[in-house]
Amino acid sequence: MKKAKKIIVFLLMAILMVGCTGMKKNANTIDDAFNYDKFYKLNKTITGETFELQLTGYKVVRDNEALPAVLIYYTFKNNSEEAMSANDTYLDISQASAMKDGDTYISQAYFEYASLTDTDNELIQNADKYVEQSETIDCIDGWKLRNNVNPVNLIFFDENDEVIDSVMIDVEKGLPAGTDHL
Repeated sequence: MKKAKKIIVFLLMAILMVGCTGMKKNANTIDDAFNYDKFYKLNKTITGETFELQLTGYKVVRDNEALPAVLIYYTFKNNSEEAMSANDTYLDISQASAMKDGDTYISQAYFEYASLTDTDNELIQNADKYVEQSETIDCIDGWKLRNNVNPVNLIFFDENDEVIDSVMIDVEKGLPAGTDHL
């Protein structure tokens, strides 16, 4: 009798294990939460006293930690009398989150060990290069994403910390069909 009970319990456990492992996952993962590497065009010019930025597009990629990050493509023009780089411009970037901390700041992403194209790697380096007055250079900057629901807000400032302009990037636009929100 004890042997029969053990066999029945063993069979029930085996059936439960097979049933549980065969269940379809409904929850999203970072792997399927974005259309990675798909380029979306932008056409927005931001003009400050000493610079001009022509935003040309964005795409979602993976950073050094294989986490989602947004790359912003732009052309930087130096309108100052001195040499300057794209990183000398004033920018604040944020993305709302469902987290209760109230923090909307998103941090700069790093791509040293990420699988970017050679062109993208070169454009990232261009943001540090100084250009002379009236010269232009194509660049990329990248930031970690907090989620795939809320837009990324870029706010541009002049040298006196006055807001020049703002741009909202709809990262939800790049979601694969049938994707739930993270």
